[in-house]
Amino acid sequence: MLKQSSSNEGDSWNKRDLAVTLSVIITALSFLPATAIAQSSGEIEKIRAKVQTLSVSKVSQVEVKFRDRTKIKGYIDRVEPVSFTLRNPKDGTSQSITYSEVDSVSKAGGTAPCTDPIQAWFLTFEAKPA
Repeated sequence: MLKQSSSNEGDSWNKRDLAVTLSVIITALSFLPATAIAQSSGEIEKIRAKVQTLSVSKVSQVEVKFRDRTKIKGYIDRVEPVSFTLRNPKDGTSQSITYSEVDSVSKAGGTAPCTDPIQAWFLTFEAKPA
């Protein structure tokens, strides 16, 4: 005659499968890219301060690098407590960007052309190392 297994043996096998499955999932989650990790409030404050600094010059274009590694360029129109508004120079559309989306903000390579010859002369000599 066949011997039936007790229900406890079946439960322990299921528990072991569950434990192995959970450990595999946890291990896989630990290898997610760093962008999946939330930014600390200190990092967000640094980005907010940088945006505040760059927003003073309305004629300077900025480059925003997002946490998903995409980039956009534009002009900062408005700065708010949790976001800022960036205006696209090509079509004039505005985009609201939250600080938590941003990896870095910097002044873009190009600036508005200088029309004052005295200021242009001064900037030329100021940029050269002594």
